[in-house]
Amino acid sequence: VKPAETAKPVQTQKPAETTKPAETQKPVEPTPAKTPDPTPTPDPCANGHDWVMKDVWVEPTCWHEGTKLLECTKCGRTKAVAMSEIPHEMEAVSHRDGDCVDPAFTRYKCKNCDYFEDKYDDSCVGRDHHWVTGTYEEFDEELLEWVTIERTFCTRCNKDKD
Repeated sequence: VKPAETAKPVQTQKPAETTKPAETQKPVEPTPAKTPDPTPTPDPCANGHDWVMKDVWVEPTCWHEGTKLLECTKCGRTKAVAMSEIPHEMEAVSHRDGDCVDPAFTRYKCKNCDYFEDKYDDSCVGRDHHWVTGTYEEFDEELLEWVTIERTFCTRCNKDKD
């Protein structure tokens, strides 16, 4: 038996490449460089910003600073700035008159928070009482008449003698 001859592949020819006629291309013109504007826009804030308050972010209290937002009316720029603590608004809530032994005492409390201060006036303390006895007229509601009353008191502190 004869060996079979191996088949040789059939070679096909590539079709001839067709060349297109060269297209006419237009040369690309370079973009001209920007020339600086001969009249630049003036800076509206060259002489300083005109800040106005736009918003309050954190209200100040007697104990803490606040924060507010400012905006320039000329250029629109914004910035946050601290607001100072507000001072306490003190009012007297209790008082005791002083005398030659005990000082006068007044307690003040802030209207906006729990802060309080006690103030003492010891201008009379440590002095001897200066007792005097005097009389005055007073209308007695039960008797429906004027009566004379005797009183002994200190002329420095106005305390009555027991």
